[in-house]
Amino acid sequence: MQEGRARSEVPYRWASTLRVPTRPPRLVYLDLNHWVSLAKANCGHRDGERFRQALDVLVDARSAGGAVFPISDSTFFEVSKIKQFRQRRDLRDVIEMVSGYSVVTSRSVIATHEIEAALDELVGPSSRPINSMDYLDWGVARAFGMVGGFRVFDDAGNDVTASARAEFPQGPDAFDELFADAELQLIRSVLAGPSPDEELELRLLGSRGGDDGGIGAKRAGQEMEQAARFEADSSWRRGRIRDAVAAREVLIELNETLQGGML
Repeated sequence: MQEGRARSEVPYRWASTLRVPTRPPRLVYLDLNHWVSLAKANCGHRDGERFRQALDVLVDARSAGGAVFPISDSTFFEVSKIKQFRQRRDLRDVIEMVSGYSVVTSRSVIATHEIEAALDELVGPSSRPINSMDYLDWGVARAFGMVGGFRVFDDAGNDVTASARAEFPQGPDAFDELFADAELQLIRSVLAGPSPDEELELRLLGSRGGDDGGIGAKRAGQEMEQAARFEADSSWRRGRIRDAVAAREVLIELNETLQGGML
């Protein structure tokens, strides 16, 4: 029992290389079921009236700078699995209203920083320290771990964004506005997905649609397997559940990073 108490008192060590904004604003992460409720309120659905006040409070909090409501790569995946375009569009509209497309950086990036922090703690700082980066950013690219926005490349593959911006006929500010709008339209398109007409056109071009649910089914299976282990041996629920969850996180979520080039 003493060992169990000692383990439970070990503090979580946040990776210092992941910069979290000072608070306020508060960081509030909403699951898909929350976004669905807010979307119903925003579009006037008969079941959404009871969530109208909550939506107004969230919008006001974001406008006043008191809270940030980021989405993540999981949000994009979960919305993409919804079959009805109208529902995806309604979700996109309320997500844009409340989050402004603020995003948490991708799970794989966070895992890399967490592993680096753990190794620094265990064996000392690396001679090639990992680059610091913001935990929160903006846009679909950062949600999936891609740094930077749209770029301009010449035929040889060279990045000529700076020169293209400087030589843009309408000026650098117009160039920036054009690129910002293009990225905004990309985010909206990724969240809402194709309309029925666009989907038909894509299928005629040979598209077979998006994810078939394999990733979600795999994760669900893993969770069911873990629940079965706990049911088979209830001792894990009495003082050692954190050990089991931590070990599983390393095995499933961090194993690919541990096997990768960073080590």
